[in-house]
Amino acid sequence: MQARYGNSKDFSCFFPKNRDTPIAFLYQNHSDTTMTKNKPLLIIITTGLLDILGLGIILPVLPFIIRGFGLGENWVGITFATFSVGMFIGGIVFGRLSDIYGRKRILILTTSLNMIGYLLFFLSGNIFIFLVARLLSWLGGSGASVAQAYIADISAAKDRTKNMGLFGAMFGIGFTLGPVLWGLLGGTTLTSLGAISGIVVFLNLLFIIFFLPDIRKKHPESHEESVMPLDFHHHKKQIYLLFMTTLITALGFSAMQSTFSLLVSDRFGFSPKMIGYLFGFIGIMSVIYQGFLIKYVRKVFDEKGMILFGLSCLTFSFVLFANNQYVWSIFPILMFFPFGYGSINPAVGSLHAHYAGREVGKALGTNASMMSLGNIIGPFISGYLYLIWSGMPYIFSAGFFMLAAVLVSFGLRRIKR
Repeated sequence: MQARYGNSKDFSCFFPKNRDTPIAFLYQNHSDTTMTKNKPLLIIITTGLLDILGLGIILPVLPFIIRGFGLGENWVGITFATFSVGMFIGGIVFGRLSDIYGRKRILILTTSLNMIGYLLFFLSGNIFIFLVARLLSWLGGSGASVAQAYIADISAAKDRTKNMGLFGAMFGIGFTLGPVLWGLLGGTTLTSLGAISGIVVFLNLLFIIFFLPDIRKKHPESHEESVMPLDFHHHKKQIYLLFMTTLITALGFSAMQSTFSLLVSDRFGFSPKMIGYLFGFIGIMSVIYQGFLIKYVRKVFDEKGMILFGLSCLTFSFVLFANNQYVWSIFPILMFFPFGYGSINPAVGSLHAHYAGREVGKALGTNASMMSLGNIIGPFISGYLYLIWSGMPYIFSAGFFMLAAVLVSFGLRRIKR
């Protein structure tokens, strides 16, 4: 089974004359300038930025949107669960479809779903239409794993982790710029933000259609591939272990996402505006680390070492954060959050690309589904633990991170380059 590459109308300047040359060696064998070689990467990370920017505009005001429907804060949790269910289903479905029909086609489909979801949100008159709208958007949001698979296709093995880190940095920029745009649009009604996000995603759709090179075309099925999301032909045990690592890490990290605002408010008296600054700080540190520093960390550690380094950072910082009583030490502790998660995600994605081969889209899509599953379960556990003690969710999460470190240490093989 061979993947077919784009014709002369599909940015053929990016492809070698020998159509049997693997995409992973595209950069090594091409003689164009560095900018031309990096153009597909620059385009795909830009699509990631535009995609997450739409979400970044909505996320800060989500509780107020729920209140606008006359509902209590408990519906915020239900809404987040709806997000995660959409991502769980989309990750399983669209990652596999991108292996069959090509990354660009599926990115067009997922971005269209995302756009329709935002426009439906703009038209929503009650909570049920709003939940349907968010479900559609997060089905489309699973296109992030397809974009990661695209990066795996165009990256040499030695650059894969660094390039996936760059894609992760776009998420940090999106979550940092999103609240800023929301502030600039302060006079806009909350439901109108859905239309504004929809316009941003529509621009992303046009960008994908007209500028993203169509690198892989439809290829026929073979006996070496299965449509089942958890059935892989090669390195199944290693892929399963990566899934478990992602699930356990997401379970632990969701404690920060779901109780962080409550803890700094209850313990230090932070206002919503001050909490927004803290999230902005985390986003900036994520951009600095994944955009600039990760390449130096990658020179010291291989992918397995980066995962262990990231889990160590999270364990250390969560234990400190749970027991911290000094407001001045919040920022030094928070630096380790993006360092930890920003090391784990690109390394896991790179290892999936290595082990899954032609099924990389399915592997990364299912990996996103494991993350979503952790984000569904984790907040419910953290909410109950917070009632016992505000630091308990973080101690509990640190235990999850140590469990993942044990699994990775004894189960994950190192890659011989």
